[in-house]
Amino acid sequence: MWRSIKKTVKTVALVLRHPAYLIAAVLIAAFVFWIYVWIPNFSFFTKLIFSSDYTFAGKLQMVIASFGYFGTGFSTTAKILTILNAALIGVSLSLAAYYVSNRVAAASAAGLNGLGIIISLLGVGCSSCGSVLLSSLLGIGGASGLVNKLPFKGYTFDVFGTLLILASIYFTAVIISKPAVCAPIKSV
Repeated sequence: MWRSIKKTVKTVALVLRHPAYLIAAVLIAAFVFWIYVWIPNFSFFTKLIFSSDYTFAGKLQMVIASFGYFGTGFSTTAKILTILNAALIGVSLSLAAYYVSNRVAAASAAGLNGLGIIISLLGVGCSSCGSVLLSSLLGIGGASGLVNKLPFKGYTFDVFGTLLILASIYFTAVIISKPAVCAPIKSV
């Protein structure tokens, strides 16, 4: 098992040595991080973006200032999971892009990657009031009741999403590390 994990880490490092894939991973992670910060304040940002009261520069300043919410509005566990998920999503999508660009065919692991991203985004919010997206789907009462019954003190979707993204990275790295051609068939 450790040999397999070590091989996966080497494959990820090999892909991220390419500047284009490293830059893509960083940009994707930054964008996902912004989405995590943005979702709890969705109505505020929607009004801000479509408001005619602010200039483009003013809107941009407000969006940049919104990252301060991460320091005050997220618990320590939520901060760790947010940064971890954003980084893993960036790495996962860079691996998928590498695979697609080098092999042209999509793998089943890409579907798992999408599932991990969706499930981890369901957990965005805080543990006391519940998930923002889940609240909008179930109503605040239903979501709070559901989140309180789940393990990990309301971080279930974040943890489950993280595990799915890690699985996606592992499976994509395994596929990348396999040779592009099949082994010759041995004659009997």
